[in-house]
Amino acid sequence: MASILGGFVRQHLAVIVAGVFLVQACDSVYLDVHIPLPEGCVKYNALLANRLLRRSNSHEEVNLFSTHQPHITLYLADFELEQTDDDKVLNQTRVAEMKDDIEKTNFTQILSNEPSCQLSLQAAHNDPSLFYFVNGAYTMLPVQKTDCLQILSDTVLSALKSYIRKPVKVPSWVNDLPESERIAAINRVEKYGSPNVKESFSPHITVGYDTESSEAFQAVTTSKIEVMDKWNSLYKPVQNEC
Repeated sequence: MASILGGFVRQHLAVIVAGVFLVQACDSVYLDVHIPLPEGCVKYNALLANRLLRRSNSHEEVNLFSTHQPHITLYLADFELEQTDDDKVLNQTRVAEMKDDIEKTNFTQILSNEPSCQLSLQAAHNDPSLFYFVNGAYTMLPVQKTDCLQILSDTVLSALKSYIRKPVKVPSWVNDLPESERIAAINRVEKYGSPNVKESFSPHITVGYDTESSEAFQAVTTSKIEVMDKWNSLYKPVQNEC
């Protein structure tokens, strides 16, 4: 297992800056505040999964070797950072305010009671023999949700929730949840701009994403599962070393 605290504290401001400028040409400013994976077993296996997926599928869009950074998302939301609603130019004053709110957060002090921030993969909730799951176009590696990760996520969203775009759009999949879960998810979206925070924070590493047509979806999903089963067979013997 690798400790993530030092890397996050050193890099969190750079991650914020990179995230903002990465998406400024889009209609929305979706900012992914995340922890870069430290060197070690977990990162190695995330890279291995991505390499296998890329070799088997020419439509694979995630490239953890050049285009994308292996990471664990703490908070992802649509932030209101443009000059106007119809303007794609960032309001640099507002961006600076957001960066200041992150920079002045003392993550080391906040995590002072955490002896370490260890990072490890965990088995999928629906099959303890698998250390990956496929969700639509995404292929992910579930990460053990520790107090450290939860505190980091809660701290970041507390610092940035005032910047989310209003009114907040509720993701369509939320409507398919059971009533009690749906109500709770909508409340989180309205308050934080994301349903995947607080009690629904589920840390993971995205190692694959493709946008194959619906006609080929089943075949693509089957292919991904075969590839990830191969990865899983390589990971399981070393899981206790990670």
